[in-house]
Amino acid sequence: MFGRILKFMFTGKDNESFELIRGLTALCVIMMLVFIGFHLVVHKIFAPLEAAGGLAALLFGGGAGSAIKDGTLSKPKPAGPAATIQSADSVTVS
Repeated sequence: MFGRILKFMFTGKDNESFELIRGLTALCVIMMLVFIGFHLVVHKIFAPLEAAGGLAALLFGGGAGSAIKDGTLSKPKPAGPAATIQSADSVTVS
């Protein structure tokens, strides 16, 4: 079970090929957490806004990099016909 979750986290769209950007993003997040813990132990100071900002930047960068590589940041497809309800008795599709 846990192995399947890790496989889905680190493979691409086909769930077969390992993606380096996903592995590096996970490594960066782990190193950031280690850095936060080290800073807390050594300096006895924890700045939650800076820690959260750093982690958010790492996650955003990794996610954006994966999305750009996969091509999922293209223009959204136009929506299909929308249903318009004019009254409780009739529904029209435009």
